[in-house]
Amino acid sequence: MALVNAIGSQVAAGSSLQNAVVRLAQYRANTPRDTAGLCECSGGNGHCTGCAALPVYQIKERVPGQEGEEGRRGDVPTNQLFSGADGRPGEANIIVTSKTGKKRSYRSRFQLELVDFDVEDENEDGIFEPGEHIFIRRIRVKNTGGMPSPKKETRLEIDPSERLQPINTHESQAFVPQVLPGQIITLTGSIKVLIREPDMPILGGEPYRESTLIKLKAIMPGLNRRLDYFGYQKSIDIEYPLELREIDYLDSVAQGSEHRITMKVHNKSNKPFGGEAESPRLLEVKLWIPSETGSLLLPNDKWGPETAIKPGAMEGNASVKLTQVSKISHLAKDHTYAEIRIGLHITPPGPVPSNRKKTPNGDAVQTFDLRIQVSSAHVYNDEAAILVVTNARTPSDQFEAIGNFIRNDLNLKMDVWNISLYGGLVRQTQDNEEDEEIPNDILNEYRGKTIIFLGNQFEHFGVKAQTILDLCESRVIANECFAGTSCLLLGSTAEKQQRETWLKDAVFPITHKVSGLKRMVAESSTFDNTATFITSICEQKTAGTSVPRAYILENNPKWYHGSARIAVKLRAKQTRRHLRSKLPQERFWVCPILPRIEGPRPHNGYVAIWHGLPARGNIFAAESKPLVRERRKQTRLHNFDSFNIISALSPLLRIQLLCSSDRNQEHSEESLKDKDEGTPSVDSDDPASYSQETLNGVQYSLEEDVCNEIKNYLTEVPLINNIEIGAKTSGIQFRVHFRCLETIMQQVQACEGTPVRALEVLKTAIAATNPQKKRQVARECTIPFGQRREQLKSYLMKRVETLLRDKGYGPDRLKAFRASIMHSRLSSAQRNTARRIEARNVEFTGVYTEEYRKGRKTTLDLVPKTVICTAAEWDSRYQEIEKAQHKLKRSVTRAFEKRARMSTLKLDSSKLAGSSKTKLVDKAGPSSSSKR
Repeated sequence: MALVNAIGSQVAAGSSLQNAVVRLAQYRANTPRDTAGLCECSGGNGHCTGCAALPVYQIKERVPGQEGEEGRRGDVPTNQLFSGADGRPGEANIIVTSKTGKKRSYRSRFQLELVDFDVEDENEDGIFEPGEHIFIRRIRVKNTGGMPSPKKETRLEIDPSERLQPINTHESQAFVPQVLPGQIITLTGSIKVLIREPDMPILGGEPYRESTLIKLKAIMPGLNRRLDYFGYQKSIDIEYPLELREIDYLDSVAQGSEHRITMKVHNKSNKPFGGEAESPRLLEVKLWIPSETGSLLLPNDKWGPETAIKPGAMEGNASVKLTQVSKISHLAKDHTYAEIRIGLHITPPGPVPSNRKKTPNGDAVQTFDLRIQVSSAHVYNDEAAILVVTNARTPSDQFEAIGNFIRNDLNLKMDVWNISLYGGLVRQTQDNEEDEEIPNDILNEYRGKTIIFLGNQFEHFGVKAQTILDLCESRVIANECFAGTSCLLLGSTAEKQQRETWLKDAVFPITHKVSGLKRMVAESSTFDNTATFITSICEQKTAGTSVPRAYILENNPKWYHGSARIAVKLRAKQTRRHLRSKLPQERFWVCPILPRIEGPRPHNGYVAIWHGLPARGNIFAAESKPLVRERRKQTRLHNFDSFNIISALSPLLRIQLLCSSDRNQEHSEESLKDKDEGTPSVDSDDPASYSQETLNGVQYSLEEDVCNEIKNYLTEVPLINNIEIGAKTSGIQFRVHFRCLETIMQQVQACEGTPVRALEVLKTAIAATNPQKKRQVARECTIPFGQRREQLKSYLMKRVETLLRDKGYGPDRLKAFRASIMHSRLSSAQRNTARRIEARNVEFTGVYTEEYRKGRKTTLDLVPKTVICTAAEWDSRYQEIEKAQHKLKRSVTRAFEKRARMSTLKLDSSKLAGSSKTKLVDKAGPSSSSKR
């Protein structure tokens, strides 16, 4: 500070500015300072703009740019370019000097080319047969060169191949002499070649036929070199002169029956074969069948496993028809296959020995393996609850598994009708059959029972790719199902459209065209109003006399309708609405017939109604799952297939099975102790022979049926209920709408005690009458009166409790019964009973939910309720059914004709004693007390 004051005084005294700066610099240089952060100008290490420049090093890389487009490769020349001119042709001379010294000059060498040749067989019958020699004759060779070929002959040979073999003699060669330039010569010699025999046995049924090429090779003399330009070749077909054709036989034959096998032996050659001709050859058709399966008729009228047919002499280009009779053993297993081999044997070609005897070859020149199904003949059994309809291609293991399940697990008896054995579902009328009470339709004999159709494809009397849908008339199925028969189409391989059309036709099997309804419908089937018509249908359902047929509702147009056409359409819509509301379990086809003013029969129009199958139409199609094969266990059906078979049984038979099982459970446990092996007989009525899995299947199927029945009844419900179910109707309306549930309740009431599983079915039915969805719960709360659901629940609950009181239930047990009903309005898992039953059945059958839903196609899925159709749709349905019926008649006629020609099986009317001496009535199955 003192220094600054001193500098200031010097400046004030006149000192110069320079002196002041020098003094200040000297002071700072002698004073230590903190140079951190200062630049070089101030004595630090930093840098500022006034300091000296410091080098800065940075590495920068320039990104290369994209390549440019390719340039033009060159301009097109403006002047036309031409190839250069040829130069002068060169010349070459070939000079040949003879032994005498004479020289000859040629412009080109010789060149031999094969032009053509002919091929002839050894016996001149026009057939190139294995084991036969062929001759290559009239060989034409041309010299296309400029000089003669060598005087020494050129050797010609066959080029060996897989089918042709040269012989080791001089006959296998031909020689070409000297050929002048441009000359074509025909050789006088020939080349003999052997056709090789087939290395492998000829199997498969098709005649032996092979094509091969004949090639010749020319060997240059002296040099032993193969000449070029000898590439001409010819193709020949190697085959045998005889062929088996038109082998005809039955695809299915009965045990113990005789049947014929017909065939034709055709001579394709132009010469006679066999006999005492110049070169006689023998022909034999040998047949073989396993002795355990059957036998063949021998020439000495005896039976044996092998035989041979000798047709004798055959003219050229002619055929001989042969017939062989075979017999199937009585002990042959049912629905197995008999293997019959047919072989064509002929003597080899060639010269005849001195003794003029030649034996046919051991290997056949053509073979057929016939696969004929062995089936048991149908015998009607009145105690049989199930009829299984099979065919010629029914797998034996599937048939055996179905039989084991029905006989062993269900303890039922079954009959079998092989549609390939009898030609159709119609019994062939015999000439000596006079009993008119024997039904001509086999399905009529099993009315009220269960019929299982196997839906695999098979060949039916010459028509390939047939299924049971092609041979079963929808009208017949509809009539039988209407009468109480249950039908199951198991494992249908038909197309989806054909299967659905068949099911729809079974629901509405129209028998008249629209134009003939007025004439064909009786006056008793014509009604003035819908209410009278509905009352008539209810009376028929109660009496059990309803059948699928047509009805007519007259049209009474009013002035406010505007016209008769509008009145008919309105009448049809009103009729459909009333039928859906009053008869929800029935299905009708409602067709408005418009008025006709002109024509021979004018009318004001009317509504045609066809009464179809009920909602539970007793007919459905199901997929077939693979059989379950377990080690050291018997092959059995998949749970899905067995459940479908159980579902196809009538409700009466199923509930009888449950009631009898629960009623005698204690007695069955005691009887099991008295048996040696602890297993009851499968043919007895001992309920302990039913496994828990079988009983579960029966119970679950009944629960599903009653759920569907209640669900369909409550589907389209009006705001105010219009069906009275209760004491006022004495349960008549309940029997009309709930055939399955009514059958269950009657059987529970009639049996002794209280069957536990049957009560579980009734609990499920009561649970299904409760609200199943949220909107139904809301509707029950907002409109607590006039509800069809509540009325049904009240009636069903009252009737079940009355039934239980009659069986000794007290208030406490009834209270426990009500509490055990599984349903909850609040829980979604317990609210929808049908969904809960479906989930339980899906787990039981071992399939996925989608498989369970789509693998079972019922008529209710295709036609869920009463519908309106047009007159064109009505006539179209009639024409489709008529067309299928005519096609079926032609098929049955063709089958009967062939069966009468090929088989000796006759229908024995004495075996039908169970049905020929008594009148057939509607039956729902065997009673629980009789042996099933």
